[in-house]
Amino acid sequence: MRSDTPSTPVLILAGGQGQRMGGIDKAFALYQGRSLIEQALDVASSIGPVIVASSRSADRYRQMAVDTVADALPGFAGPMSGLLAGFEQHRTGLLLSMPVDLHGPGPKDLLALAQSAAESRRCAYAMCADRRQPLLAAWWVDADLITAARAELVDGRGAVHALQDAVNALPVDFILQSAAWTNVNRT
Repeated sequence: MRSDTPSTPVLILAGGQGQRMGGIDKAFALYQGRSLIEQALDVASSIGPVIVASSRSADRYRQMAVDTVADALPGFAGPMSGLLAGFEQHRTGLLLSMPVDLHGPGPKDLLALAQSAAESRRCAYAMCADRRQPLLAAWWVDADLITAARAELVDGRGAVHALQDAVNALPVDFILQSAAWTNVNRT
């Protein structure tokens, strides 16, 4: 990270059940010779401090000296549970999120999201042609967002896109960049 670039914390969402990958902890699945978590950490740590939202593999993350936060609800309640845990820990200000199994977005992509969110003081998410990437986002965290996330998780369907719609999030076009992105969620 350049010294003239403000540091923005990054939450890597890695708490999934891995159903489409045979139940393995997908963060440690290999893709192009390296684990998905190693690749995500490379990108995220170039932006700012990193925290991994996961209720699995605590010992492995400790060995890697990676800060973690457990999902807000026990079990595998989906990515909203990891987001809420990250929001509650961060409390206020800008927070980037990225899924561990989306290979390809780089620091420039995350910084573009951060800039959009900082300018509007609301959430900005990646839009790839006609497909939303709701977990690749920059969030303006405050008490209202935390309340809305908790309500969506507990009372709603736990859908991240529903939270983004509820807070009037901004889509940021990544149609050119996203051609090189791969959702690595199958073995």
